[in-house]
Amino acid sequence: MFDVTSLGLWPVIAFFIPVLVSLVKQAGFSQQMNAIIALIVYIVTGVVYVVITAGPAGFTAESIIASVTVATLVGTASYNLFWSNLGVHAEGDASLDDKITLATSFVR
Repeated sequence: MFDVTSLGLWPVIAFFIPVLVSLVKQAGFSQQMNAIIALIVYIVTGVVYVVITAGPAGFTAESIIASVTVATLVGTASYNLFWSNLGVHAEGDASLDDKITLATSFVR
């Protein structure tokens, strides 16, 4: 059985995945489309983490599921608690997430 404690620094790295999501999502897309983009980013980063750290022997469905789950849970929590509020001083202010998304969007 896969031991989640073997994930090491992965939860700390996953804390910063919402910044990567902000770079990829587009201001002109719907919330649903941006949520799908975020999920794809979490899945890809989870798989990449397993490939880099576990090697061919550790590349199992169990390790990928654990890695993607940790990425999604930690990333979503850090987004909701930290990244979506960073830079907001008053109601109506754009968060750092919003500013990054607007700056990197080709679809507006």
